[in-house]
Parts: sequence; structure tokens; C-alpha cells
Amino acid sequence: MSLRGLALWGSVFCALALWALTVSPAHADPESVPREPTWETFSGVDITGNSAGTYLGGGTAFGKSLWKPGWRGRAVGGLGRYDYESGVTIYDGRHGFITGMLGYQMQRGRLTAKLFAGAEYQEHVIVPYDPGNSVQGSASGVRLQAETWFDLTPRSFVSVDASYGSAFDEYWGLARYGYRYSPKLTVGLEGGPLGNREYDGGRGGAFVQFQVLRTQLTVSGGVTGDYLESTGSGYFALNVYRNF
Repeated sequence: MSLRGLALWGSVFCALALWALTVSPAHADPESVPREPTWETFSGVDITGNSAGTYLGGGTAFGKSLWKPGWRGRAVGGLGRYDYESGVTIYDGRHGFITGMLGYQMQRGRLTAKLFAGAEYQEHVIVPYDPGNSVQGSASGVRLQAETWFDLTPRSFVSVDASYGSAFDEYWGLARYGYRYSPKLTVGLEGGPLGNREYDGGRGGAFVQFQVLRTQLTVSGGVTGDYLESTGSGYFALNVYRNF
């Protein structure tokens, strides 16, 4: 599948996800409308000194509450661009991916944990072709992901998320400490590693989270050493989460 084809299928997936997850329940039987959300969507952008990407995903608890233990389904797609320098050549890369996973959410007191496993498809197109970079072309593989949340106090929490994909041995992790100043405002610190079989990097910074009804907006930024960028740079990330 070409990157153009991946983008087409990703657009179709995104359109279907948005349609399915934003249909108003106003015409449903009031007796059948769940009191707690059973669907979720999440989207965002991530920008560094030499890369930019966007993603869109959706998840379901298969008719049960998102806040309670049980099975979960999730699908995510995204596109991005990056560049890097090797010798006297500057390479321009384009990246696309689609993942689908099945998982289970567990709760033990103040601890919530989600474990996912599934499949992924990724494609990297680099111009001009870089013979020294093995992260090129298309590949499919296994995707593993874990998300944990622990309430330290009624106002503070720690979360640790991590994922691994075998397509290009890509990995990502993010730990956060947050403090809730109010039900609608949370601030905190974040940091974690990221990379693939060609590079190892990381980032560290701060985040601010706003809660409005069932929509959660998270803005974060700091310093990073992304994708073969030896001098490092700043990063900016925006995530929008909503449940239904």
C-alpha cells in the first residue's frame, strides 16, 4: 500500500470514526441511552524542530461504561513529516500509520491500568532515498500498549503510558505528574523516551489540561531530541479527548 493509499484509507477511517462517534443520541429510546460514556475519540498534533504530525483515533467499551473494568477496542491513524541531515544531504521524510487493538481495563483501588495488543501498518517515504536508513518503505507488525493511572491524593496523580510496535521497532513512553487546581484545570510535568531502530530520543516538559463537560484539552511543551536531531529542539503537543 502506497503512502497515498494509506492516506486515503486513513481519511475514510477518520470520517467513519467521526460519523460513528458523533451521532447524536437524541433519537434513541431514552431507556436505552447509557448514563456513562461508552465511546471515546482523541485527536491531536505534535510539532518539533524537524517534524510535525497529526493523528485521530476512536475507542469503544462495547456498550459498557468507560470508567469501569472491561474490554476495550481502539483504532488510530495518523500522518506526519520530518527531515534530518546526514553528511551533506538533507532528507525529507513522510510517515503514515494505522493501528487496531483490543485491550482490557483493570482497576485496583486508586490504580487504573489498560493493556492493549493488536496490529499496525506503517510506511516511511524518504526523499532522496537514504541507503543508510532502515526505516523506509512499508511494514506491518504487532502493536503493544499499556496505560496506567494512579491517584496519589484527591488532587494529584501519576500516569505512565508506553507502547511498542514491531514494524520498525518503534517505541514511545510518557510519564506525567499532575495536580488538579480545580475540576476544570490540571497542571503538571511530563517526560519520556521515544525512538525506533534508527534512533533513540526523549522529551521533557510541562502540560496544562482543561476539562469542559466531556471534552478534555491538553497542551504540552518542552525540550526534545527527536528524529536524528542531535542538537535537540523544543516541542509542542495538543490533544483533544472526548467521550460519548
